[in-house]
Amino acid sequence: MKKSVVLKVFILAVAMVISVAAMTGCESIFGASEGLVFTSNGDGTCYVSDYDYVIYETTGIEFIDQILVGTVIIPELSPSGERVVGIGDMAFAGCLSLTSVTIPDSVTSIGNMAFGYCTSLTSVTIGNNVSSIGMKAFIGCSSIKRITIPDSVTKMGYFAFKDCTSLTICCEAKREPDGWREWWNPDGRFVVWGYNK
Repeated sequence: MKKSVVLKVFILAVAMVISVAAMTGCESIFGASEGLVFTSNGDGTCYVSDYDYVIYETTGIEFIDQILVGTVIIPELSPSGERVVGIGDMAFAGCLSLTSVTIPDSVTSIGNMAFGYCTSLTSVTIGNNVSSIGMKAFIGCSSIKRITIPDSVTKMGYFAFKDCTSLTICCEAKREPDGWREWWNPDGRFVVWGYNK
């Protein structure tokens, strides 16, 4: 009897999601925003503040079951229709299952430690309007081989790429902008200035 009730609830939940998707566009429900948590700025804009996960306990030990797996394409609009303008502090920090992320042109800032210790992350595409990359934004992302920094980035935080042991940094700017902190690349990763995509 319990299996029947669970199955009915599951079918009802799927039907509700499909009906919402039909009204608002499937991509925002099943595509880019699935598994992401958005926080409103109160002015028609928002930022990605977290991702969904489940914490459960077995014999006194907590486990985190990460729902985000693989590729994440951050949408320009949240499911509620707000423009996505930022990736919040620690939004994806420690998401070990994240392998690829695409940040849209609507985003202007990447927060402190936003992708810290995402050790499976191999591909990052940063939108053309990002102006600020926070402190330790990509610290410990040891699987990224190459990242392109658009010339729109005028501020770079301390240790932004610390412990990114395989990284080559391709900067569209011809030289280091004045707003980049002295220790943004503390490990001396190879940097290509004036990079053209």
